[in-house]
Amino acid sequence: MTDQEPISENTGSKRPTGYTPSSLRAKLTFYWQKLVSVIPLPVKAALAKFYNNKKIFLPVSISFGVLFLVIVIGLLFGRPATTTSPSLRISPTPMVTSIPQSSQPEDIITVTRNVLKDLKSEINALDVNQSILKPPSIDFEVGFN
Repeated sequence: MTDQEPISENTGSKRPTGYTPSSLRAKLTFYWQKLVSVIPLPVKAALAKFYNNKKIFLPVSISFGVLFLVIVIGLLFGRPATTTSPSLRISPTPMVTSIPQSSQPEDIITVTRNVLKDLKSEINALDVNQSILKPPSIDFEVGFN
């Protein structure tokens, strides 16, 4: 079987060239080597030393693997995030201003006279001397017995 063999006779399309498992493996190896070449030598040496010490490497690797697995399982099967409903804001009650309604058309002089009578009665009822407020009586006689 060659790389240029048609897949189906109806479409006439051919396999893309350069797509063999060995070429894919070579590309992956090339990218892996390129990635490893970027890592500094002291880091490579520390990783190799860590990997060679199996008494430390295995428990650390297993604990990180279990931790990663628990996080993934928690994200997949955990409770869904609670959706927050819009909060009900208590809006202040609107101020109701009374708008004077138009009354029966009266003579402006009569209305003004009535308003002035009301003001006169309020002025006469006003206690200017404030006789309601009286200071307490003070006894100035102090005896020392």
